[in-house]
Amino acid sequence: MAKEDETTTDGLEPDAFDLAFEAAAGGADVPADALDAKPDEGAKPAEGEEKPVEGEGKPAEGAKPAEGEGKPDEGAKPAEPTPTEVAAAAAKTAKEVADQKAADDAAEAARKETARLAAEQRAAQEQLTPEEQAAIELADKELPEAGKAYAARERVLVARLTNAFEEKLAAIEAKLTGQIAPVAHTLATNAFESAVLKAHPDAFDVLDKVDAWKATKPAFMQKQIDDILDHAVGGAQATIDVLTLFKTETGSAQSAGPTEEEKAAAAATAADKTKKLQSQEGVQSRSTQKSAAVDPEDFDGAYEKFAATSA
Repeated sequence: MAKEDETTTDGLEPDAFDLAFEAAAGGADVPADALDAKPDEGAKPAEGEEKPVEGEGKPAEGAKPAEGEGKPDEGAKPAEPTPTEVAAAAAKTAKEVADQKAADDAAEAARKETARLAAEQRAAQEQLTPEEQAAIELADKELPEAGKAYAARERVLVARLTNAFEEKLAAIEAKLTGQIAPVAHTLATNAFESAVLKAHPDAFDVLDKVDAWKATKPAFMQKQIDDILDHAVGGAQATIDVLTLFKTETGSAQSAGPTEEEKAAAAATAADKTKKLQSQEGVQSRSTQKSAAVDPEDFDGAYEKFAATSA
């Protein structure tokens, strides 16, 4: 044991330990390389000192944490609710709906009751009580001149209130009309033009020619045509009739073009013909090969070839 104490002290050789102690105590200068000296790798730990286990306190190099450890599984799906949870959620939703409906019904009932009470109050204010009616009758009987004066003043007050109310109502109506009229006019114009263009897609193109045609008509007819075309008298149908008459008399009738139904039917017919031609492609090629040897000057052969290819 004494020998071990002389050779090693806390992992340092005796000379290194002395040098370190003197450096800490402020003694003589100690070379830096002497302090940086490493203990002998083969030195044994002091008696009673446990040698640390290699790798203890830090993970092994290259070691990976266990899968899923410390973080949730990215691909994990939430657990499906149980039937009890589904039933509870449905019951909660139904209760919320019922509570909301009950609250709405209560609010509507309160609104109606408030309106009813207000109407009753206004009606009561407009009626004379029996005592008031009796007093008025007594005053009219005993003081007829005073009764006439009060009646005249009442008539004037009522007239003033009525006139003020009518003026305010007229102002509101004028304001609303000014806001709504342009919109209504635009809607009416769009509907009018749509109806005319549906019957005569070239209506705007032929209007210039209508003037020359109109000049050949009697004066009363010219007035009617102007009213119809310039002021829309008679509506869209009257304008359609004028254009139809113009085209009929001048021979400039123009087809309105195929309808959507006619376009669909034409497309279906073309597709059917294409399908038939494709199905007969092999027959046509065989017919052509067969008739290749026919003399071009042979009328019967040429006719048979034509009939086979056009079948």
